[in-house]
Amino acid sequence: MNPPRLSITERIDSLEPADLLQRYQRGDTAFLAVSITQADFQEVNLEGISVVRSGMAGANFHAANLAGADFYKTDFSNANFSQTELRQAKLKRAQLRQANFSEASLSQAELTGAVLVEANLHRANLPQAILTRCLLRNANFYEANLQQADFYKANLFKTNCSGASMQSTKLRRVNAGEADFHEANLTRADLTEADLTGTRFSHANLCSATLIGVNATGAIFEGANLTNANLSRADLSTADLSTADLRGANLQNATLSDSDLSHANLTDANLRGANLNRIVLEGATLFNTTMPDGSVSYGNAAAPTRSPNPRASVPTAPTAPETSPEDLRQNADTRSILDRYAAGERDFPHVALRRVQLYGAYLRGINLTHADLTGTYLRQANLRGARLPDSLLREACLIESDLCEADLTAATLTTADLRAANLGDACCERANFQEANLRQANLRGANLKGCNLQHANLRDAGLTGANLTGADLTGASLIEEQLNDTICSNTILPNGQIRNGTE
Repeated sequence: MNPPRLSITERIDSLEPADLLQRYQRGDTAFLAVSITQADFQEVNLEGISVVRSGMAGANFHAANLAGADFYKTDFSNANFSQTELRQAKLKRAQLRQANFSEASLSQAELTGAVLVEANLHRANLPQAILTRCLLRNANFYEANLQQADFYKANLFKTNCSGASMQSTKLRRVNAGEADFHEANLTRADLTEADLTGTRFSHANLCSATLIGVNATGAIFEGANLTNANLSRADLSTADLSTADLRGANLQNATLSDSDLSHANLTDANLRGANLNRIVLEGATLFNTTMPDGSVSYGNAAAPTRSPNPRASVPTAPTAPETSPEDLRQNADTRSILDRYAAGERDFPHVALRRVQLYGAYLRGINLTHADLTGTYLRQANLRGARLPDSLLREACLIESDLCEADLTAATLTTADLRAANLGDACCERANFQEANLRQANLRGANLKGCNLQHANLRDAGLTGANLTGADLTGASLIEEQLNDTICSNTILPNGQIRNGTE
């Protein structure tokens, strides 16, 4: 039976450890504004004690029983609570800077507003603990049990939570910038609107976690399990999501610009309204994936469950079949091409990839000579330096794609959508852009000699330094000023007149 609590009848400025123990043993459990120096309460039973607004810096409570204790606003800086029993203890607004709680039990403890800067909670047990608005900078929670703990608005900047058990933990609106959650278990954790700038989640388990509206710019999710996670409105700019498992993840209206999704699994993921500018999707799995414009990608099949080292399981290039180019046109599939490209292969002449989804695909320097890409969805794809001579790109979607320095000699791009595409310094000699949409496209320095640009939309397109010798612009939409600083020799202008400048 716990000793009865007595009311506080006097204020004591200083107290010897032995006096406190004697009074506690007599039944006096309440102490206000006491100062105890060099206190050693190792393995002592002080269950239910109340020491509030007091000073006990450096005290030793190793393996003591402090269950249900009340330490409101008490200073325990540098104190030792290792292996201490503190279940349901009240440490609201306590000063616990650099305190040692390694392997301590703090289940259902109340630590609202406490200062735990640089505190050591290695393998501490804190299920259902309340740590709202706590100051936890540089604290160590390595392999701690934090299941269902509440960290609302806590400052976890640069904390070490690697290997921690954090299932269903509440981390709403925390500042966890540059914190380390490597291999932590955050299944069903709630990180809504958290600041995760530069935070490390490599190989962490975030299955079914809520990350709505988080700021995770520069965060590291390499190899993380984000299956069925809710990342809607999340800012993942420049984040590393390589080899991450994002099956069934909700990424609606998320910002993924400049992020790395190489070899990530996006099967059944929802990217509607997401910003995918300049992302890396090399080797990524896009199957039944809802793309930003609402279309569904069936570009490649669902990947198997990730191996312990996903990077080591990149498929090797298969042996080329002994078939004619015509047969290869019939048999090529997106998954095979992407996997072979990821394995280092670059030459895919004569392949047929008609009307498939390659949204944001990373295919820099690929050789698709004589390929049939009719109606293929290549929005924001990286095709810089690609070889596409004599290729068929009729009705293809190349919005915001990167075709800088690509070879499109004699390619057919009739009615293709190239809005805001980058064709700077590309070789498009004799290419057919009839009725193509090139609005706001970058064609600076491009070789457009002999191109068919009849009825093409070139409004706001950049043409400085482009070579339009022998090109046909009949019916094209552009203004005369756009042809300034271009080479126009024997060029048919939109009104049908021929412009004979010097080449």
